[in-house]
Amino acid sequence: MELTTPRLRLRCLQTSDLASLAAMHRDKETMRYFPSVLDAQQNAAFFDKLTALFAQQGWGVFAIDEKATGEFVGIVGLVKQTLRGIPNAPLLELLWRIDKRYWGCGYAPEAASACIQFAFEHLNETALYAYTAAINQPSQRVMEKLGMMRLTQRFDHPSVAKESPLCAHVMYRLAATDWQARQR
Repeated sequence: MELTTPRLRLRCLQTSDLASLAAMHRDKETMRYFPSVLDAQQNAAFFDKLTALFAQQGWGVFAIDEKATGEFVGIVGLVKQTLRGIPNAPLLELLWRIDKRYWGCGYAPEAASACIQFAFEHLNETALYAYTAAINQPSQRVMEKLGMMRLTQRFDHPSVAKESPLCAHVMYRLAATDWQARQR
């Protein structure tokens, strides 16, 4: 399965993406809003999990390629979130991770918009959720550009140490009806 936008191609992750994914995951600046960088073993496990889910469902987290260059930009996609401690779970989470070389290009909202359209038009979802560390202003700006509404609750992410500045999270929601109204 593949999705496209004017500048991007979203496709299933392939083994040839492991090195690019690993470089992104070990970069401290790219991963500054995550609890830690990922080593080679953690990156491989992450890759295996994503590709297995994609094979099972036929959709999930996509690799993002820049059409003009074919370069790997990052990942974007949809994940069924059932983790205890995440408000509103079970839910369909919209997520992205962009290599720092491509920050500020508008690729996160462009790629995420393609996933939103897919979720609402092909999966018949009624709402999508996204969440991030409360201090992650760049991702919150992307959520707002997408038309997502911030929910009032803040929560401590169950997988992040309580003493970490990344523990406190905020959640955003996008209803299918709101998305469809924006597309008119």
